[in-house]
Amino acid sequence: MNLNRLTNYGLEIVVLLSVFLIIGGCARQKELPERLLLKDWMPESIYQVQKTDIRTPKYPVIDMHAHDYATTSEEVARRVEIMNEAGIEKSVVFTAAIGAEFDSIYALYSEYPDRFDVYCGFDYSGYQEDGFGPEAVAELERCVSVGAAGVGELGDKGQGMSYCPTKTPGMHP
Repeated sequence: MNLNRLTNYGLEIVVLLSVFLIIGGCARQKELPERLLLKDWMPESIYQVQKTDIRTPKYPVIDMHAHDYATTSEEVARRVEIMNEAGIEKSVVFTAAIGAEFDSIYALYSEYPDRFDVYCGFDYSGYQEDGFGPEAVAELERCVSVGAAGVGELGDKGQGMSYCPTKTPGMHP
């Protein structure tokens, strides 16, 4: 066990002891609620520091990691309203989609070309076979011709590329 882990364990013990002491003190004063929900827990800070309520950003914001949650034109329009309210100028939408799926997602977001950069996926179909590559590149070029601004989200959490239409166990970037 290294020193960092011991330090973390020590901190956890101090926090747990503090919680038990606080709860124990409260229990003597009054009954504890049967359930304490996070939404009901409103601790008051003992620190007297200046609070700054920032409603809009000073500079335009780009959301660099979003997904294609909207499934209708109305939902995309609502997303743009929220972006306007929050001061978000543009959003990068990772779809991991290819083919007709990408085309339909892009069609939704393309109603607001200055507000969204839509990324396609990468087609790994047949990655384990000899000659893999040209068809995947052709699909990537096709997605770019439709309007893809990039490729993403690509990810490997140890077992292979997982953020793609075709799961690829064993294939690592």
